[in-house]
Amino acid sequence: FYNNVDPVHSLPFSCGYFHQEARYGDGISFLTRAAVPQDEVLYGIGDCENKLGRKAEAVEAFTAVVEKFPASKLADYARLNKALLSDGETREKELRRLDRPETPKAVRDMARFSLAPILSASADAAERRKALGIYLDLSASADAKVAEEATFFASMLSYREGNYVEAATLYATLQKRFPTGRRTVESRVYKAWSEHLAGRPAAALETASAALAAGAAFVDAPDSRMPRDTESRRRTVASILQVFVE
Repeated sequence: FYNNVDPVHSLPFSCGYFHQEARYGDGISFLTRAAVPQDEVLYGIGDCENKLGRKAEAVEAFTAVVEKFPASKLADYARLNKALLSDGETREKELRRLDRPETPKAVRDMARFSLAPILSASADAAERRKALGIYLDLSASADAKVAEEATFFASMLSYREGNYVEAATLYATLQKRFPTGRRTVESRVYKAWSEHLAGRPAAALETASAALAAGAAFVDAPDSRMPRDTESRRRTVASILQVFVE
């Protein structure tokens, strides 16, 4: 997702060359002498510093782009990088600033995807519902990986909020849209519990049976303690099926 957002490859050829060759130290040396626009120089330096693992220096460079060149086409990209390299209040503040209509769509989507986990952990129910809205919006993304992850996280958030009918519907959507996705087996287990907790035992049994047949190796349920080894987990899943039958 992030690689589709980062514009570093569209910077001047020489910058792109150092990036492609992973010669980030040489890239910084070149950029400090380059006769290219300063916003591009600073952004390129930020990218190279980040690749070298120098987080503070990268944040400093991206911050300079935002503060010195607010009208630059790179300003929102730099703000996103600054946010993703930051923690706590700074991260949240910068991500919220990017959640506006005029932000380039790819940048805004990435910012919202990164903001949603923060909102979902809030004590404010309205904030958690906003996170759900973000995930549902991103579930329509043209990027299949983003759409699958967003749908899964929307399902999980609904489950944690106790909206089991909504969660079951979202898990079903995930399985239909991404039948061979990385979240498919996991989502079957959660869908089974959602159906069970929603008072729909027949649907719970059907889904739990499919999860077991597909090799689900764990179950998530309130106050459950699952054994570590796979075979014991499978036996536990099988025993839980009896709950659905009863």
